[in-house]
Amino acid sequence: MLINRFQSITFDVIVVGNLIEHLSNFEGLLNNINRLLKPNGVVLISTANPFYCEQYFYSAFKNDIIINPEHTCWIDPVALDQLSNRFGLFTVGVRWIKESWVMASGIICHGDDNEFDIFTGKWIVKKEASLSERFITNLVKILLSVIWSSEKLARLEKEHGSDADRALWIMIKGRLFGLYWKFRKIFIPASDMNKHELYMSVLKKEETNEIN
Repeated sequence: MLINRFQSITFDVIVVGNLIEHLSNFEGLLNNINRLLKPNGVVLISTANPFYCEQYFYSAFKNDIIINPEHTCWIDPVALDQLSNRFGLFTVGVRWIKESWVMASGIICHGDDNEFDIFTGKWIVKKEASLSERFITNLVKILLSVIWSSEKLARLEKEHGSDADRALWIMIKGRLFGLYWKFRKIFIPASDMNKHELYMSVLKKEETNEIN
């Protein structure tokens, strides 16, 4: 009796926040949404925007894709609408969500030699600094001692240990690229479609005409 009572519960609003991109199959999710949603209820589905400017140009610069290792797909608002239509749902609106991930933060340095851990926001250094990199970083350390406190430099060395020079080199490259990227973005056409990292689709259930 308790199970049957829970099966009859329906909802005015169902929120699917940054979940759909983790699934390997959409059928169970969308069938259950249709079953559990009240006739005038709404579904809010948020996910990553595959046309985000920073994501696209990272791929263009690096010939690579940076993605959360737990994600299984990218899905845009039109594809999400077409998918939802097959399960009795339709899109009534799209809201764009601004996030803070930008290449100027140094993510452009992500690659085989330096891996950016998206979960911790820290770098996994896979290669020792070269002689030229050590020379530049040591020179920068001298200059930074004027700008940075000795505590900041000590914290950098404590956090990265023997990889401190390499980590500092990544920071330098990231800052230099950031200056270039801020200038370069001036000439890129901007729209809601490409300047927001996330979006949220608002969906409703299709009305069915019952025959008496």
